Formats: sequence, structure tokens, C-alpha cells
Amino acid sequence: MIAPRCACALLSLLIALPATGQIGPGTTPPPKPAVPPPAPATSSPGAADLPTIDSILEKALAAIGGTEGLKVLERCEIRMKHQRGNRTLESINTLMPGSLRVVEPRGDGLALEYAIHGEFAWQTIPKMKPRRVHPIYLESYADRFHHLRLVADIRTAFAGHRVLEKATFNAGACWKVEMKREAAATNFYPLGTYFAFFDTTSGRLVALQKPIDKASDTPPVVVYDQWKDFGALHAPTSVTWKRADEAMGDLVLDIKALPSDAPSLEVPAEVKAAPEPKAPVVSGRGRAGTGPANPTGSGG
Repeated sequence: MIAPRCACALLSLLIALPATGQIGPGTTPPPKPAVPPPAPATSSPGAADLPTIDSILEKALAAIGGTEGLKVLERCEIRMKHQRGNRTLESINTLMPGSLRVVEPRGDGLALEYAIHGEFAWQTIPKMKPRRVHPIYLESYADRFHHLRLVADIRTAFAGHRVLEKATFNAGACWKVEMKREAAATNFYPLGTYFAFFDTTSGRLVALQKPIDKASDTPPVVVYDQWKDFGALHAPTSVTWKRADEAMGDLVLDIKALPSDAPSLEVPAEVKAAPEPKAPVVSGRGRAGTGPANPTGSGG
């Protein structure tokens, strides 16, 4: 924000007078200097002063460790804690090329397991055999990690990028960017207009405002905070969804890179032998008319 520039007419007049000059009878006083009009109380950079979307995204990528930071996410284990209303869940998530495995401990040595490998997706309930499900069921689990790769995916996952203005978010100066999700909707990324906020100094993506959905007239906002280093990766460990008086949160406890020779996820024989499931049709969840449903009631 640019502070208003005010001119004092009296001070200007005194400066304009000669050092030894006096105003007396018959003396014509010098003309008063023009006083410039006050500047607006608030102002924002003009279009010529705004950074390009390319420069913003390049700085945001550098803020998470660049390409070396992204390599950590290719093969890693992420331990997280999830707050969903009065429930607190923990999960151990293994990410590898083409696969995701999520384990949620339930006590007594039991755990729920969800996995995706290539075209196969399945869930394993304690004391039961793995059951093949449609991959759409597990979108909410994959979306848990959206924030770790978001700055790398913004260019391809969204369209119509436009730097709007220099704004303020949580008392920090940010570049506000408008972008649109026009295809490939998911549970976390419905179609519509988004606004991303990038810290002007660090380059970090600090918040994402999502489209207004049917659940509320207030747009949900995702806030990324409490950044920490995990090897070459610099990432936010606190992710909070806020909408009106409702809030949910994910806390990243640890991210551990896995060696390149770590064994890949194996698809259970029961899952391979099962017929391909039909896509579920559940209204009001991410897509127009259809969207991911969670058969167990947990997840992201």
C-alpha cells in the first residue's frame, strides 16, 4: 500500500520566501505554489508493474526446492494426521511411480488399507480379503497430497492464468492469481474459478481459494502453513480447509524419501482376478452429476 503524499502549504510558502525578505506595505507577495492533490488511500500496481505468471510459478517452484525437491515425492513415505470434525486419523502413505498405498491404523494391530497401482484400485478391511474398487473411490486419498505438487501442476491442471493484483493474505503481501479448472474434475478440484495467493517475498503458495460449492455460499479456502525441510523438499506441514465456521486440517508429520530400488507395490491376486468395477454415480461430490464417493466414510 502506498501512503498518501501530503504537502503543507504554509511550509512551502516559507521555503519560497527569500532568506532575508519581508512582506510589507506595497510589497506583492510571491504566488502560492500549487498544492498537489492527495494520493488515493489505497493503490495497487498497474498491469505493467505486475509480475508475469511464469515468474511467479518459477519462484514458487524454487520455494519448494525446485526439481530436486519434486524428486523426493516420486518415491517417498509420508506420515500424516487428519482432523475431520471430532475425529483424528493417522495415515502412512507410500508414493511410488504409478502407485499409492494408504494405511490407516485402527488400533489392536489392525489397519485399513487403500491402494492404487496402474489400472487397479482396492481396499483391504481388517480380517477380510482385498476388494477391488473403482479408482474414483480413492481420489480423496490422492488429493491429500495435492499441496506438495500443486505449484508444479498449476500450469497444466488449470487454464486462463491471470495475475490480478497485489493483495494481502494473513497480513502478508501476496500476488493474487486467477485460474480456471475446465476439465478433469476431482473430489478436491471441482470445475470452476480458483484464486491462488503467492507470497511476494518467499514465493511460497500460501493459500488457494476454491469455487463456491452447493454446501455453502462462502468459498472454501485452503491455507498452507508451517513450512519445513524434508531433504531437498521444502513443504508446508499444515494444510487447513476453511469455509465459514467449518475447518478441517491435515498435518504432515514426516516425509521420508525411499531408495530407487525400493520394492514396488504388488497387486493382490484376488484384485487381479476380479472384474473391472463400474464407476459410481454419486451427485454433489466434485463433478457435475457424478463424483467420488468414499465407501468407508474416511479419507480426505
